Formats: sequence, structure tokens, C-alpha cells
Amino acid sequence: MEKEQLKHLFKSYPKAKSFHVTSDGFAFEVKDHAHDHAGKLKDKEVREFHREDLEYPEDPKAVEEAEENDTESVKDKKGKK
Repeated sequence: MEKEQLKHLFKSYPKAKSFHVTSDGFAFEVKDHAHDHAGKLKDKEVREFHREDLEYPEDPKAVEEAEENDTESVKDKKGKK
């Protein structure tokens, strides 16, 4: 996975600290999920990339907005029960 793709991924997921990328290019936040997926591939390599390694610092405003959206979706789900 190229650096620009990783930057876009981190920008899309502002709370993510790292991603685990399988040889076929799939990215996972959860290491075990990446290894489970890689187990089905011929090339079982999983590479880990950290936000700070890409010099793409966490955007506090984006994190705050993501947390607000998470809270709203939880409220919506609770209201539907």
C-alpha cells in the first residue's frame, strides 16, 4: 500500500492509531482480523503502519466530530429498542 493511500485511510478514520495491511491490500484496525484474512492468502504477510510514522498527526477536530457521530448513532440505536 502506498503512502498516499495510507494517508487517505488515516484521514478517513481519524481515531485510528494504526492499520494492519495484508499482502492483497486490505487494511484492518484489528491485528487479529488482518491475520485471519491473511491466513486465506498465498502470501500471509501482514504489515503494520502507524499514524505517526506517516507524519500525519491526529486531527483533534476530526476526532471530536467522529466521537460526536458515534454518540449520535448510539443514541439512535437506543431509541429504536
